[in-house]
Amino acid sequence: MTSFIDFLIENYEEPELNIGYLEIPRASFDENDKPIHTDKHKYLSQFLTPSNIKQKDKNTFKRYTESSKQINAHLWNMKLGDVSRVRNDASMRRDTYTMNDILDDFPRHDKPFVVYSGVGNKSKIDQFTGGDGIIHIPSFTSSSLNILEARKFADIGNDGFSHILRIHVAPDHKVGGYIAAFSKFPHEEEYLFKANQLLKIKKPLVYEDSNKTFGRRFKIYDAHFMPYEEYSQHLHNNNHPEIQSYRFFNQKINRGF
Repeated sequence: MTSFIDFLIENYEEPELNIGYLEIPRASFDENDKPIHTDKHKYLSQFLTPSNIKQKDKNTFKRYTESSKQINAHLWNMKLGDVSRVRNDASMRRDTYTMNDILDDFPRHDKPFVVYSGVGNKSKIDQFTGGDGIIHIPSFTSSSLNILEARKFADIGNDGFSHILRIHVAPDHKVGGYIAAFSKFPHEEEYLFKANQLLKIKKPLVYEDSNKTFGRRFKIYDAHFMPYEEYSQHLHNNNHPEIQSYRFFNQKINRGF
């Protein structure tokens, strides 16, 4: 079992040389409570931040970062069939529909990079690492350029580990957008993935902080959101529950719910 601090050090590279790797994160705020951004943010934000976004769209993302749990719980309840907990909220449906469209127009980068997303303790993520590793994610997925920000959202599971997705973003794939400039919490350096996508994950790498600096054991899962070229071959598989769930949501989102 490798230590978590070793994971940080071993993955350090200057962002200009290899932005696919993680830089050693810094403190989130200075003495004046102004966000201190990582070098990775300073490098990537110049490519990924849209310059012509409308004010109403900025407001949409700000609302999302203020109430993401409500929107995402609504979408997960729809997938799980918990009708009693699905909210009939017109503004929520509108934001879900329009945010996907807006994120499609966000700038892309011509090089791959990675982001990190902490997984809640109710997730059954381990059950998907066998077989084909495909999971339908109905909700938006918040992630960060900074693994220490993602770590804050990673609950300790029943196995005693915190689970973190290390999500690889391929060049020019329209899977999400970098919303840090429009977030209520810009220090989180958030890359937001669109709702209703298929995620493919691998078996986790296991790390432990032997020096108790972080106080947790971690499972880190390499993953990526599947582009059409990859998932199209599965679309007619009527025996795959995650594919069926994705197809159902596709119809819902295209109708604006």
